[in-house]
Amino acid sequence: MHPLRMHRGPPFPLRSEIRGCIPGTHRMYTGGSKGRLSRWIMEVWKCEKCGYVYDERIGDPSSNVPKGTAFEDIPGTWVCPRCGAPKKRFVKMEIEEP
Repeated sequence: MHPLRMHRGPPFPLRSEIRGCIPGTHRMYTGGSKGRLSRWIMEVWKCEKCGYVYDERIGDPSSNVPKGTAFEDIPGTWVCPRCGAPKKRFVKMEIEEP
């Protein structure tokens, strides 16, 4: 992506960005009619037991997981900071950003 197009929610994506994942981020988007941007989709991981949401933009400061750490890169011994559920109790979700 061109450095000048790094602002949030470009009104008209480049032709090469019409559909799919934006390189180097966890954000995806789907194209609207005539290639216009219709919505942003963000991938997060949610604990099935308590509803805690792990977002790689934030990480988990209580467990020393720095921001930017992908869920797949977190050690298998990591547990939910809210309820203590193991990592395998988390499910991947796609949520729409406003």
